[in-house]
Order: sequence, then C-alpha cells, then structure tokens
Amino acid sequence: PPRSTLFPYTTLFRSYQAMGNYRLALQNYEQALETSPTAASQIAALVNIASVHVLQNDLTTAEQRYQEILELRGQSPMVTPNPNREAVLANNIGSFYTAQGRYDEALDAYGLALNLYIQQSNRAGEALVRNNIGTVMLNSGDIEQAEAFYLEALAIYEEIGDLPGKGQTLNDLGRLYDRSKQFDQARSYYRRAIDEV
Repeated sequence: PPRSTLFPYTTLFRSYQAMGNYRLALQNYEQALETSPTAASQIAALVNIASVHVLQNDLTTAEQRYQEILELRGQSPMVTPNPNREAVLANNIGSFYTAQGRYDEALDAYGLALNLYIQQSNRAGEALVRNNIGTVMLNSGDIEQAEAFYLEALAIYEEIGDLPGKGQTLNDLGRLYDRSKQFDQARSYYRRAIDEV
C-alpha cells in the first residue's frame, strides 16, 4: 500500500504501544512487516518490533530483530540512506544496550544517533539522545556527567516546547538527585515535573 495508506495504521500501532498493549502492537507490526513492499518499509517495521521487545524486556528477541535490520540493510544497497531513520535505529540500539547494562556499546550507538540528529537540526531527537546518555551516565555512576546531559536535554525541551520530554527529563533529574542524596533538590525537580507538565 502507498505511504498515505500505511501512515494511519502506523499511528494506530504506536498508540497500542503507548497504551502498553504490546501484544496488539506486536501483532500489527508483524503484519505490517509481512506486507511491506520494500526493504525500507521492512526495516521500519523491524525497528518498531524491536522497540516493543525492548519495552517488554525481551532483549534476546530484540537483539535478533536488530540483527535482521542490519542484515537487511547490508543486503539492500537500494535502500536510500535516511539520516532520521538511521538516528532512530541507533537510538533504539542504544536503549537496547542500556537495558542490558552494556554501557560502552550504548554510548557508541547514542553518539551516532546524536551526531545524526545534530546534522539534521532535529532538536527533539537531540534532546532525547542527550537524556538517554544522561541515563547511561547515571547508571554507570557518573553523576556529574549525567547531570550535564540531563540539563542540556532539559534546555532543548524547554526551547522547543516539548512537554512530555521536559517531564521525563525533570523526573530523571529528580532521580539523579535522589541517588546522590540531595533530597531537597530531588523534590524540587519532581515538583516541577508535576507542576510544569
């Protein structure tokens, strides 16, 4: 089907995913994969499928899907390079590695995504990746670096008016200050997340 026909279904699948109905989201993404007419649309479906598996903490299946994506990209030289799709894929792979505690690999993937988003002047994508890098830094115990990345993400989210992104980052800053036993500061960021978002 043409892109205009697939778009409403993709939006519907993402709404299933956002509601936590992973079974239905996966079912629909798998159906989209089976009917995808091009390598590019198959890659897009596989990215979505792998993301749902990461959300379900089914990391083995997610890794298999990411391997399928890489193989498909390698076998399909006709797939037109799409920096946004590459950035989304790199960010998702970073999230996969973060969930596994493979922080060096996560940082490599996030670094690629960050560079691609910056090249495209995609401020929302840049903020998302900066926030994700902050989480890796926090998980690996580098509070100072985590704080710096979270504050950079927060500034971008405020600049572009992205309330969900801002709320997530305020919450992450609260978590950071909780972890470093700066409870008043943590409470302040948690309160901002509630009041401002």
